[in-house]
Amino acid sequence: MEKLRLRSKEGSSKVTGVMVCFGGALLISLYKGKVLLLWHAIVRAGHKDSNGAAGQHHLRGTLLLLGNCICYACWYPIQVKVLGVYPWKHWSSVVTCFFGGLQTFAIGIIMRRDKVAWQIGWNFQLLTIVYSAALGTAAKYWLNLYAVEKRGPVYPPMFSTLSAVFIIILGTLLLGESLTAGR
Repeated sequence: MEKLRLRSKEGSSKVTGVMVCFGGALLISLYKGKVLLLWHAIVRAGHKDSNGAAGQHHLRGTLLLLGNCICYACWYPIQVKVLGVYPWKHWSSVVTCFFGGLQTFAIGIIMRRDKVAWQIGWNFQLLTIVYSAALGTAAKYWLNLYAVEKRGPVYPPMFSTLSAVFIIILGTLLLGESLTAGR
């Protein structure tokens, strides 16, 4: 929640740092280098390479991730203001998750209208949904709000890069996704 003074050395170095980081991340995400074979997958999900289908829409995925980062960059300072006015962070997390679920449901209905896609049984799919809802969404929002409340809006985004590193490592180790020098 500090002012960006572009005419000062600190302000211009912040903007330059953001632009260099953004350019580097964009270059790394769009450049596909050689495949790195670091270890063998523990679990094979019955596919040869999960990057084959994703490679066709790599630019779209990069733009969606960029939009995600921009939305989070706007969301954290808003949470500081909300917590100043509305200090019940648990209820704020519930409301955020509820409206996010409604938005996801509406988009899901628009994208997939067949009933077979919406059938959920007592299987791995249900476990994945419950895990994603409980830990991937609810716990994440609560921890982010807690960190924003204690340290401010700059602290939680620092861990986004760390979570991406963990996703890459677990994806290659558990699912056998190919890791390339570049993306």
